[in-house]
Amino acid sequence: MNVHTLLSDAAAEVDTTVADKTVQADLLRGRRALSRRRAQRTGVAGLVVAGAAVGALVLGGATPTPVSPEAGGSSDTVLAPGAIALVDFTGDQLAGYSVDEVPESWTLLHSDQYALTVGPRSMVDTDPDSYVGKLTVMLLSADATLPTEGTTVPVGAGEGVYVESADQVDVDRPAAGGLGVDPFAGSLFYVDQASGLPVVVQVPAELDWTAAQAAEFAAGVHVTDAAERSVG
Repeated sequence: MNVHTLLSDAAAEVDTTVADKTVQADLLRGRRALSRRRAQRTGVAGLVVAGAAVGALVLGGATPTPVSPEAGGSSDTVLAPGAIALVDFTGDQLAGYSVDEVPESWTLLHSDQYALTVGPRSMVDTDPDSYVGKLTVMLLSADATLPTEGTTVPVGAGEGVYVESADQVDVDRPAAGGLGVDPFAGSLFYVDQASGLPVVVQVPAELDWTAAQAAEFAAGVHVTDAAERSVG
């Protein structure tokens, strides 16, 4: 008997009939296994996609929307680049005018019935009649009128007119100083709500302020009973 005949006889003796239930069970197990494999592959692919998205945020330099920072000190006004922020003033107030805030590292230099000057703590020029490079507050001359042309800005509960230096009108100095205009970045004219008097705030170029920043400082300026308006 050769090998082929031996195998054929052996196969004939084995019952190769498979029950229908067995076939259906095998098919069900196979389908379940296939579904699990597909689910696993899908999950892995999802993880890869998610990882790629995170990588795009990090490597692609995606930046969240920034929140505008408050200006230094107590100011809520957004500063222009290079501008000096306002901070709460904590020193002794001077006669004539009081202030709530001053530019950072600046202080009150001089104040009398005619004008208040504010400048850097290191400023050498302390002449009360010199306004160059100083933040200056005074009442509008009694024989002058408030300007009507310029940028209208809110000042506290009221409003004022900010006039750029190129369009700046002559502002009378106190009697001791005479008439003249120093090279200021601009002037803000407004009426103080408490006193009802017209006020001029002259802003030096060193502060690099906008009209809104000048208005924020002006809103914290208070005219006292000692302040007087110059004439001529």
